[in-house]
Amino acid sequence: MLRVEPRSFQFCRGTQLRNLYNMLCQCCLLLQSLQKAITEHISDVEYINKTGEELVSRSNDSEDLKSQLASLNKRWNSVSLSIANKLSQLATGIEKLREFEVSDEQPVLSG
Repeated sequence: MLRVEPRSFQFCRGTQLRNLYNMLCQCCLLLQSLQKAITEHISDVEYINKTGEELVSRSNDSEDLKSQLASLNKRWNSVSLSIANKLSQLATGIEKLREFEVSDEQPVLSG
């Protein structure tokens, strides 16, 4: 049986924690950029909805357009909510990882 020295184990564990921490931070940055892109397109979605509602009010047979607008809004809200939830989960994961950090003279994680 291979015996791992405590110091080697701590180094390996510290490296894994740093890598995990860095990956979580990168995911946060990606999700934040997606959230920013969504925010930048809110006016486009509002314009589409306004135009669609005007078309619906002028048309006798507008059920298909109503359905398409409802589908668009459902997907838009779903994506927005999903990104917000994932950001929250990642922030929680990063915080738990920081709590898990070994309290040594030199912290494994910085941030």
